Amino acid sequence: MVLSGDGQRLARHVYRGISSGVVVFRREAGTWVYEDVIYPADTDASVNSSFGEVMHFSHDGSVLFVMAPDPYRRVGATEPTYAAIFRRAGRDWVFESTLTALVMPTPSLARLTGGFSADGRRAVVHMGSIVTFDYVGGAWTIAVERSDDGGFPLALSGDGNRLFLGTRMGVRAYTWSGAGWRFDATFAVPASPSFPIALVADRAGSRVAVTSGESPAPTRIHEQAGGAWIVIADRASPLPFRGMDLSDDGSTLAYGGRYGGTGGVPISNSAPVYVHETPSGWSDVGTFTYDDGPSRLTPVTGVVSVSVSADGVVFAMIGGATRVYRDERALGALCNRAPECASGHCAPNPNGYAYCCDVSCEGECADCRSGHCAPHAFPDVCRASRGPCDAVETCAGSLACPPDAVAPAGTTCRAAAGECDLAELCDGSTIDCPEDAVARSGTECRAASGVCDAAEQCSGIAPECPADAARADGTSCSDPGRCDGESRCAAGACIPGAPVECDDGDACTADVCAASGACESAPIAGCCNTDEECDDGDACTRDTCGAHRCDHRDICLDAGAARADGGSLPDASVRVDGGRPRDGGHPRDGGASGAADATIDADAHAAPRTGGSCACRAGIASPPSALTLFVVVALGAFAARRRRVARGLDS
Repeated sequence: MVLSGDGQRLARHVYRGISSGVVVFRREAGTWVYEDVIYPADTDASVNSSFGEVMHFSHDGSVLFVMAPDPYRRVGATEPTYAAIFRRAGRDWVFESTLTALVMPTPSLARLTGGFSADGRRAVVHMGSIVTFDYVGGAWTIAVERSDDGGFPLALSGDGNRLFLGTRMGVRAYTWSGAGWRFDATFAVPASPSFPIALVADRAGSRVAVTSGESPAPTRIHEQAGGAWIVIADRASPLPFRGMDLSDDGSTLAYGGRYGGTGGVPISNSAPVYVHETPSGWSDVGTFTYDDGPSRLTPVTGVVSVSVSADGVVFAMIGGATRVYRDERALGALCNRAPECASGHCAPNPNGYAYCCDVSCEGECADCRSGHCAPHAFPDVCRASRGPCDAVETCAGSLACPPDAVAPAGTTCRAAAGECDLAELCDGSTIDCPEDAVARSGTECRAASGVCDAAEQCSGIAPECPADAARADGTSCSDPGRCDGESRCAAGACIPGAPVECDDGDACTADVCAASGACESAPIAGCCNTDEECDDGDACTRDTCGAHRCDHRDICLDAGAARADGGSLPDASVRVDGGRPRDGGHPRDGGASGAADATIDADAHAAPRTGGSCACRAGIASPPSALTLFVVVALGAFAARRRRVARGLDS
């Protein structure tokens, strides 16, 4: 039995004595109605008896590929094996072509098997050799024929580009190269070296189910991951079986047990059908409801045929009575497609699964885990980031995902990979991160850790900062403002030089090392080296320098002359400058002995004296006249007598 991929047509083998045929049904308004019956064009008894035991529909149900495998071929048999193409014309099915191999099968490989693409334009027949037929220009022609690989059975992917052959060494996978089949890989079969008896592939040829003839019948589902085939499920049915089918997307697998017993008498009048599917790992599917199918035809004992539609509706033919099963799942149950749900709605959820829902429940944040459409209650991601500067959207209380937005301007989209690598920032308008860039050449990337450590700079090419390096030996490392001499770098350390000596040889200057590092000499207030430096501009002082200090002495006081305050006048024999008399104590002008010279030496800094008096400074008495002396003497005598009278010494 075979079902078209769209689930709208069903063809089943009918055995009537030595004659067999194929009956085609179509689905109308939820029921199955008879459409046509097809008989073989060949009159050979063996062909007639097995006609329709192997069949394949195109996806849309417009082309039917029928084969007549002969289980009774004998050594030396010469009649051709049979494979034919029928095409639908309205509601009638019309014979189109017989597919005949150029090489006859060997006796040990006489059983016929084959595959058919979903578009109905490629057929592969195993007739001892592997023959590929393509429908080109309205005719079926042999595209390529290859020698036998010792294989049975055979499976062709729905797209017609992947071929799988069962052998005693495993399943051999091939890919169509445009001119022939290119070998890809071999993967093991269950209970090897048992011969595989059933082999099916999904439409893309990325998932394959294979079983052997052991009891219980082990079944493995292989999936291609990169260049390897891995086992994603390992199942077993209680009885060996022949019927097996895989949905187009590879998510639903159905296989049926076969009748047992002796002498062709079945143990029971039915056999089990097992269905497994995923999304969360292969698991058993629940009960199916009966759909009024074509069950009025004569049973065929001893075999169970199973077919799965592309959308997951499962059809099982048990012993001859055809049963059509539909997966009627309750609200909230996990599902892969809408026909599996009683409500007809299978709604995807943000958590990656899908659930049967009461309505279509569209929206990235729609949640139907309860069976009723509602906004997703968790902040799950509803729109993944499409680039480094694209924000991730999460569900926020509505059925729809929030509007797509980019990351704010200034968001780091690529962190710096080194001291000389720049961190790239989003511009707030695009989803892409700016091109990776490094810092400009000359940018300081490591500061100097001391006066003899060099600061490292970026090269403008590499993201890393150059290796740490010291300044060259001999480089000056003197600290401005210090007077410790010229310091030099050596092996990364600053070696101090000899301290600066600041002495200009002048006792009257303070010698210091200035902030610039140069010597400066500042005059010391009141310090002198010569008498000339002590001139205060006063003619009545004698200015001298002694012990680097200036002395300004009054000329009159030096001479001992009488003053108005009771002091003495200068001695005529004493020089005004403290030296010996220039003329031996005799007056130069013939005047009286002891009288001052009428003139004073220029180095005495005194004005000329007249009348033998010292009259340089205000407050110092001039030499008295004769009258003044008389008055003074008289007053002194009078005062003395009064004191004597007062003491009674005189009357």
